[in-house]
Amino acid sequence: MRRIVLAFALVLVAATGWRLAQACAPDFFRAVFSYARHPDLPRTEFIDGRLGVLQPTFARSYLVIAYRYLNGIG
Repeated sequence: MRRIVLAFALVLVAATGWRLAQACAPDFFRAVFSYARHPDLPRTEFIDGRLGVLQPTFARSYLVIAYRYLNGIG
């Protein structure tokens, strides 16, 4: 009897566990993409000093702008 109850509980947890499990990633309502060579559009925000997340793959000109702002020169 104890084995039957244990087996039933295991099957119940396995069956409902998939519905309760959630992934680690956030749930976005739309796809979120980032550019590899330049910051997001409009680029005027980037040029005005609102840098956002800097990527090492940005073109050197954008990295120079970011460098100047981060050093207080911009």
